[in-house]
Amino acid sequence: MRATATQEVQALLGTDFAKCESPSLRLEKFVHLGDNSKKAEVDAVVACHGRTKTAVPFRALPSLPPSVTVCFSARLGGRLIVNQAGGVLENAGLCLHRHFGCPMIPGSAVKGIAAHAAWGEWKDTPDGNERMRLALAIAVVFGFPTSDSMPRQEGDRKRQPEEYLDEYLTRRCPELFHAEKGKLRMLAGSVSFLPATPADPGKVALVTDIVNCHHPEYYRNHDPRAKAYDNENPNPQFFPAVEAGTEFVFTLVPIRRAVPNCVSAVLPSGFSPVTAAKRWLIDGLTVFGAGAKTAAGYGWFLYDEEADTRRQREAAEAARLQAEVRAKANAEARRLAAMTPEERAADEYAKTLGTDPTATLKGKMSQIGSLPEDQQRSICLLLAGEYAGVWQEDAADAAKAERQDAKKREKSKGWKRVAAVRPVAARLGVKLP
Repeated sequence: MRATATQEVQALLGTDFAKCESPSLRLEKFVHLGDNSKKAEVDAVVACHGRTKTAVPFRALPSLPPSVTVCFSARLGGRLIVNQAGGVLENAGLCLHRHFGCPMIPGSAVKGIAAHAAWGEWKDTPDGNERMRLALAIAVVFGFPTSDSMPRQEGDRKRQPEEYLDEYLTRRCPELFHAEKGKLRMLAGSVSFLPATPADPGKVALVTDIVNCHHPEYYRNHDPRAKAYDNENPNPQFFPAVEAGTEFVFTLVPIRRAVPNCVSAVLPSGFSPVTAAKRWLIDGLTVFGAGAKTAAGYGWFLYDEEADTRRQREAAEAARLQAEVRAKANAEARRLAAMTPEERAADEYAKTLGTDPTATLKGKMSQIGSLPEDQQRSICLLLAGEYAGVWQEDAADAAKAERQDAKKREKSKGWKRVAAVRPVAARLGVKLP
């Protein structure tokens, strides 16, 4: 048995790579070759992923507000295989995030799914103004030339010229798309398709799947008799797949690029490229699916618009609450930054006054002369600022007591507190209201 790693790496991760914490590395780099079975390697990748449940920390560009970014979720109705031909093991690849280990659908694949659905809608639309507007919308969203180009060799052409989208636009809109020195005028797309990642990594499960080839001799030698007799043993091939039920989040971001006036003038008023891209992507996911083996039931998605709308409202509310928390934290930071060290110490002292801070503070005022100087300063600063009302109330009571005889004055608690605090504040240089 051979391993695709140096002896130093094997000594660090173990001879069976059991200490490897990265599913993507375990699948694409650290593989046993030789007598070790393919199923054992796939099982090891699945087990490694089961120990790793890290969320992708971002889904959209942080510089864009949520109102600009289009984000929706869809749930897998069947198992998902993406990038099966990649990796070291033959036909056992899976697209895993290189840093976080979760399965993902690359942005290029997401764009291809939406473009395929858009092209299918254009293909099924009868010729006329609607077909023309749809072709222009596809060019605006995905760019031009599109991937649907007419082959140069006549023998490779399977459709009529105008059944190819590029040829259709070139012939119908020569003022917008025409040949210049053998090349088509280009138009950049206006929507960015970000990679799709699981909504909740904790609920994502990888499984070891299997496909059986019952006719290896037929595929090896192309002998039709081998398939006709059907007497060969199955040849099982194992590969990892994402289990059905996983919810993926898809994010579309409009690119800040102006659509040429000559093109936008032909489109319907209020046309939104990112809205059109979302509709096509949902159609592509639910009708055509994503990844490999879609004809066998893999990669198709379920989209619940009502549940997705509810999730978006919850996400917006959570974002609003987080924004409020951040705003309060920033305001508190600015408030503390504007304070002197003594004022910050007084602010911290106020947090120690308990559930009834006013009563506790009045008790501290009465015994202020016996407290440490730092606490004396904090009490005076609180009476001059946040708790100025307490001082003003006691000062008013003390003023009334001054007009009374000595016996009645001695019974006034406010007069006693004022008499205790005033000389301390004067000594510390704190001006009371």
